[in-house]
Parts: sequence; structure tokens; C-alpha cells
Amino acid sequence: MARHGKARRGGKGRGHSSRLQGNCPLGVIDIAREGYGFVETQEGTFYIPANRTGGAMNGDTVEVRPRPAQRGAGMRREAVVVRVHKRALEYVVGVLRVCDPLAAVVPQDPRVQHDIFVDMRQAPAAKDGDMVLARITGYPTRGCAATGYIVEVLGDSNRPGIDVDVIVHDHGLSTEFSAQALQRARALEADIEGALEDPLCHDLRGRVTFTIDPADARDFDDAISIESIGGYTRLGVHIADVSSYVAFDDSIDICARDRATSVYLVDRVIPMLPEELSCDICSLRPGVDRRALTCDMHFDEEGVLRRYQIFPSVIRSRRRFTYAQAQELLDQLEQGASPSSLAEPLAPRLLELHRLAEKLLARREERGSLDFDAPEAKPVLDEDGMPTRIDLRVKNDATSMIEEAMIAANECVASHLHRKKLPCVYRIHESPRPKSLEALLPVLKELGYGTTGLAAGEPAAYQRLLDEARRRPEAALVDSMVLRSMERARYSVQPQPHFGLASSCYCHFTSPIRRYPDLMVHRLLKDPCSMEGQLEWLAGHASKMERVAEEAERDSVNLKICQYMAAHLGESFEATICAVHQYGFFVRLDNTAEGFVRIDPVRHEYCQFDPKLQTLMGEETGRTYRLGQRVRVRLAHVDPRDQSMDFEL
Repeated sequence: MARHGKARRGGKGRGHSSRLQGNCPLGVIDIAREGYGFVETQEGTFYIPANRTGGAMNGDTVEVRPRPAQRGAGMRREAVVVRVHKRALEYVVGVLRVCDPLAAVVPQDPRVQHDIFVDMRQAPAAKDGDMVLARITGYPTRGCAATGYIVEVLGDSNRPGIDVDVIVHDHGLSTEFSAQALQRARALEADIEGALEDPLCHDLRGRVTFTIDPADARDFDDAISIESIGGYTRLGVHIADVSSYVAFDDSIDICARDRATSVYLVDRVIPMLPEELSCDICSLRPGVDRRALTCDMHFDEEGVLRRYQIFPSVIRSRRRFTYAQAQELLDQLEQGASPSSLAEPLAPRLLELHRLAEKLLARREERGSLDFDAPEAKPVLDEDGMPTRIDLRVKNDATSMIEEAMIAANECVASHLHRKKLPCVYRIHESPRPKSLEALLPVLKELGYGTTGLAAGEPAAYQRLLDEARRRPEAALVDSMVLRSMERARYSVQPQPHFGLASSCYCHFTSPIRRYPDLMVHRLLKDPCSMEGQLEWLAGHASKMERVAEEAERDSVNLKICQYMAAHLGESFEATICAVHQYGFFVRLDNTAEGFVRIDPVRHEYCQFDPKLQTLMGEETGRTYRLGQRVRVRLAHVDPRDQSMDFEL
């Protein structure tokens, strides 16, 4: 009866009816690495002590019974788990520890508090110290341990790259294409002559086109052309025509839509499409003929779009620039060099693109578009996958001009489909919710920023805030706080504005090699009925998989940052306070590494916490710790497995 939730065990062997448990609050338990957890229910959030989780595992849906208020607990409401309603975890990645006749899988995720006992006879190839994937068949109870069996041996836990393999498995990312998809991909040919037989296809091989991408890019799904024609600047955005090779519901498409996006981890790329397509047939490599979908846009002197045309094409890229190469040329031009004096024949076109991009950006900012400028960490790894340094990617003129070209094309295509009343998968971004702003506004006022217009959700007010922050040391912090206050962008079949871009109509069109919604938009441009009845669930699935990919990418970067910092234990750093809590605060180093500083009442002093202003104030000295404050800290502890760091003042 207890197993089925109809009774609960009591002391001295007694049992108690659970007929009243139907009134127990229901919620998902979030377990911390220390073993305790929190359950958010319709009746509020409850704290679950480590010895009261009732065998629940992280992410499980549980029923809880509130406990009487405990002395000294403050505002914290405590509860115990009385029943696991629904299990969230079926597979666990961990290190196999063998101690005959027993063997257990020790989970890599510190939030999973239970080892999984396995029968080694079911996995004779596994050995002590291997990283394995285990399936849970018996969940833990008060009297029984968790049990399961080994599904896959990932390799020695010390093998280079195994740490990122764990992240791949933890997020359930697909790494293998079906045999049918691979067979079809290998049989495909570019068939340029077949493309040119289509009367709608334009032969643009005589037009000067080029690509600008990161130095480590392997697939090139967008190319640019730019020239002055009839008093206008014609910007051509040419996008790899994946839809000509991947039909809806074929074997490649089934794999691609399941993944919905390529995943860019710190040491590898998990592509949405087989490499025969992503790195060859569809990739707009220089010097080879490739099918494309072209969006030609004609802008006037003020950067206003006056006319456009969208059509299939065949192009031949003349040149591949890296962002660094393009930026170097732009720097030389800004320093006074004439385009004709440079050895690069495409320098005049880069300069023209840069000038147009400045106009497009100015128009976006005028209408209230937000321009975030926070640096992005890129750990550099050695051949064994260990980080040797942390580079910071920052926006520059080269990245900005490509971004403006892509935004212009995405807006143009979305507006075209909307005006024609044709189906589309839009990229929407709702305005911030009032509840998010309630927490943000007092903190900004405490930091000395003006907040006029923010409560009303005016995009221009947010951009004024970001512009002001750029002149101050806590710019990255303000960027992060504003981002956290906003809703997530997502895909939808309903046309809604994009708040961050201040765009009334927006979609993703420019990256069909790595994003499934872009491929969908290409198909809809060619045939509005091509995926009839499927668009809504595909948009929802793509939004979900985008979040999964972002979490995996962030985890892989944080893992390598922790591994890098582990070599600097005991060293001191300048840091910025980025979050304040009752017992201390989080700091962010200039290399983006983050960790917690605990304020110990014994070593330091007792501090009063103000959750509204996000401050800690010492009762004896009056010393205050607040967001944005610079402090000197020493690295005291690093746990790469948990992706956590502890600092001390």
C-alpha cells in the first residue's frame, strides 16, 4: 500500500492511512548538491530537508506534507515528501565502482543523491573506473537502494573528452544519424544544372559574393553581395538552399527536426544535418557553385528598405573572410587607408557593407531595439581537451555588419510572408512581465540608474539603460540583469512583435544548415502547403530543443572554465558582485568565471540581508556589499563536476 501511495509507514512498524494525501500540495522537487531540496506548489515553495526527500530524485513530481513551523526557521516553510507522483529521471551517467560482489554507478550529477546498484553479469565488458550510462529499474525508497543496469560503456573516466560526453548524455543529445539518413546524404549530388533548369532560378555566379564567419567555422550558410545600383544600395543575402536537398518527412528531415538545431559545445559540434550536407553540398564554400535562396534588398541613402525580391539562385562565393580578417581591413580603412591601396580587392565592398550596417543599426536603435554587448567566454583547449586559456569574444564592426545584414533579411522575409497572408514560423519575443520588473527596478535605482519608462516596457528605455551602463564598470552585470528580466524568445505560428529587436514581424531565415525553423521558412517560401498541419508542434519542439542546446553549450563552457580555474587555487582576483544572498554573494571575474563568497559571522560579522535592494550590511561596521561592487577575492575551492567555485574575501 505504501508503494502505491495508499499508506505511509510510521514508527514501530505502524502504518497510517493516506486517504488525506489527495490534499497534499503537488510540485516538482529541485534538489541541491547538498541533498536538500525545494518544491514549488500552488500553495507556495517548501523547503525539504535532506533526510525528508522520501527517495525522490531531482526533477520528480512529488506530493509534500507541510510541517509545523520550526523555531529559528524564519519565513522558510518546511515539508516532507510523502509520495513520488511521477519520476523524471530514467537514465544516469556516472562512474562505475566495483567491489565484488557488488557494483554501483556513482552519478556525475551531484543533484542525484543515490548510487545505482547494478549486476556486473549484465555488463561483462565494463570495469572499475569506467564512465557508463545506466538505466534505473528500481527507484530508491527508505528501505531499498536504487537499482538498474548498464546500457552503454562510455569509456575510461580519465579519457580526454569524456567530461563533455557526460554533458551530451545528460542533456539527451542525439549524436548518431539513422542509417537511412546517412545513406541518402551520401547519395546526394549538388545538381547545379538541375537548379538552373528552373525558370525561377537566377544565375548569380557572375555577382561578387563573399562570406564572413568565425575562424573555426566549418559550414557556411550565408553569403553577402553589395553594390550601388540605380541610386540604391543593393544588399544581397544568399542563404544555403537546404530545402532543395531535404524534403519534409524524408529520412534526413526526420533526424534534423528531432534535433531541431546544431549544438556548439566547447570541443565539438553536434550538427543538425549530416556532414555531407552541412560541410559540403549545402555549404557556400568559396570557388564552388552552390544553390541558394536569395533575398535582394534595395536601401536608400538613409538605410530605408525601398524594394526587395526573394528567389532561388545559384552563386559562387569569391572569398571567405574570417571576422578577424574583415576587422583588420576595416581598421586600416578607418585609419585613413584608401580601399585601392589595400591588397584586398573586396575591401571597397567591405567598406560599403560597413557603412550600410551603421545606418541599419542606427534605425534599429531609433525604434528601440536593444543592443547587448556582454563578452562571451571561449575556453581554448589543448589536444587532451584541457583548457589553456580563456578568450573573450566581443562584438566589433565585422560581427556587427553581418548581424545587421541577417536581421534585415529575416525581417524582410517575415514581413513578406505576413503581407501575403502565407503561413510562417515567426521568431517572437514578448515584453518583460511586471513581476520581473518588480525585482529589477529597485536594484537599478540602488545602483544609481534612471528607470523612467522601464516599468511601461518601453524598448527605448532599456536601450538608454544599456548605453548608460557601458560607461560604467558594471556594464556586464547590467546586461545580465536586464537579460534575466526578459522573456525567452521562441518560435510561433502567430505573428507577434519581437521586443528585443523592436520588430513588428520577424523570423529566422538565414541559418537553415543549423536551425530547423529556418529550413521550415525556406520550404514555406517555395510551397506554403508543404508542412500543412505540422507547423505549430514543430515550432514548439524547436523552442524546446533550442533551450536544451543552450543549456548543454553553457554547461560545457562552464566545465572548462572550472577546470581552468582549478589550476589557480589560492590565487587572488578582482571581481564584481553579481548576485547577493542571505549568507553571501556571487562574484564574476573579468574572465567570466563565477563563484560564491560566503560571509561567515564568526570570521567576518553578522550581516543583514535586504532582498529588495540586493544588499548585505554588517551590523558592527556598517560595511555594505551590493551588486556591481568590486571586491578582491581568493579562489578557495573548485568542483568541475558540479561546475561550482567558492571564493573568500
